Amino acid sequence: MTTETAPRGDVLTVRPNVPVITVIERFAGATSTESGTSSRPRRPAGRPEDVVRNPDVVRAGELLPSVLKSRDGFVAALLLAGLDGEFVVYSQWRAEGEPPEQVPAEWSVADQLEGFEPVDKRTYAVDFSAPADLTRFSVRDTPLAHFGVFSVNPDDQERMLELARKHAPDSLGTPGLLGVNFHRSLDGGQVVNLGAWTTFGGFDELLGRAGFRDEEVYWQDVAEFRPHFFAVVDVVARTAGELAIWATLKVLPGKQEEAERFFAFSKEVLDAEPGTTSFFAVKVDDETYGIFDTFTDQEALDVHIEGASGKKAVFDLVGTVFAAPPVITGSVVLQRGARS
Repeated sequence: MTTETAPRGDVLTVRPNVPVITVIERFAGATSTESGTSSRPRRPAGRPEDVVRNPDVVRAGELLPSVLKSRDGFVAALLLAGLDGEFVVYSQWRAEGEPPEQVPAEWSVADQLEGFEPVDKRTYAVDFSAPADLTRFSVRDTPLAHFGVFSVNPDDQERMLELARKHAPDSLGTPGLLGVNFHRSLDGGQVVNLGAWTTFGGFDELLGRAGFRDEEVYWQDVAEFRPHFFAVVDVVARTAGELAIWATLKVLPGKQEEAERFFAFSKEVLDAEPGTTSFFAVKVDDETYGIFDTFTDQEALDVHIEGASGKKAVFDLVGTVFAAPPVITGSVVLQRGARS
C-alpha cells in the first residue's frame, strides 16, 4: 500500500550572491519523454494525491532526509513532483573554493535512488530573485513550483540572463505567482527559473502578456525553453525549523548615530550570509536597541556569530558605543507569516 509523503514544515531559502551551490537532479517518470518531461506537461493543482502518493516520490521522500542530512555542506533541499511522473531533487550546498561545474558524488542523490537514472543533473548559482532578494519555499506557503529550463549555447548564457533580468519581473503580479529565481548552470548550458506559486490558475494569463506570448517570447533565438510544473512535496533542511536570536543592547549617551551605523553595516554583512533568513534592528528608546535575526540552522547561526558583525564586533564596541555586552536570547521559529 502506498502512503503519502508527510511534509516536515522545513523552509528552503533561495537567494543570490551567497556562497551556496545548487544541485538540480531531474528524474523521468514512466510517462516522460527522453528530454525529461511530457510533450504537454500538466499543471498540478495544490498537492494532488496522484503526485504525493506516487510510489517513486514516496520512496525519494523517505530517503532524502537521512541521505542528505548526513553529508557535509548540506543546507536544504526541495522534492518536486509532477503529474507525468517526473520528479526533481533541488539541493543546496555550502561551497568552499572553486565552484564545481560537475556535480560532486557526495552532493548527488542519484546513487541512493536505485532504478532511477537522472535525466539531467548540474550545478547552478542563483543569479537573481524577484520581487525581493530571496524566496522562501515551504510546503504550506509555496505548494507549487514552475521549473522553466532555458537551454542555451554557453556563449549565450549571459545574454539569456540579461534578457531575464529585464523581462522576467514583468511576470510579477500574475495571480498565484510569489516570486521568480533565475539560476545559471556552472557548465554554461542552461538557465533555470524556479518560480514559487500558490496556484497555477493565473498561468494562462501570464502566457498572454507581452514577452511571454508564443509569437514574441523574450528569449526568442537565444534559448530553447521547456516548462515543468511541480507540486512541492517536501522541504528538507539540516535542522527542523529556523533558529532565531534576540539581542538587547544598551547604547552610551550620545552614541546613537554610531550604533545605527553599526546596524546598517550589520545588515550589509548579513545580506551576504547564505543562512541568515531575516534581520531586524529596532529602537526601543534612546538608550535601548534590539536586533532580531533568523537562521536556517545552527551552522548558519555559528557562521554569523563568528562573522564580521557577530560577537567579536559587538564586544569590541562595548565601552565606546555600547554600555554593556548584549543580552542575547536564542529561540526556535515556530511560525512565520507576512503581510503585504
